[in-house]
Amino acid sequence: MTILENAVCDGSTHCITCSDAVELLQLESLSADRSVGMCVDCHRNRSEVLLALVPDVKPGDWLLVHAGVALLPSTAPAEGQA
Repeated sequence: MTILENAVCDGSTHCITCSDAVELLQLESLSADRSVGMCVDCHRNRSEVLLALVPDVKPGDWLLVHAGVALLPSTAPAEGQA
């Protein structure tokens, strides 16, 4: 069972509490203490992401990110979905 199996979906990718979007980002690099990573989206836009909830990630991994916090590891988007 995954965490998302019992989630209720309203058909959007936005949080119903704060309206921020869930993003699929790829981890490029890690800080020395592994607490922060530099990630890129499908358009190569870069952003810093907190990694406290996903301690075992490595560069190249895909992450589901909400409000600048990596929530879960993910798989690479299918061709044409990125």
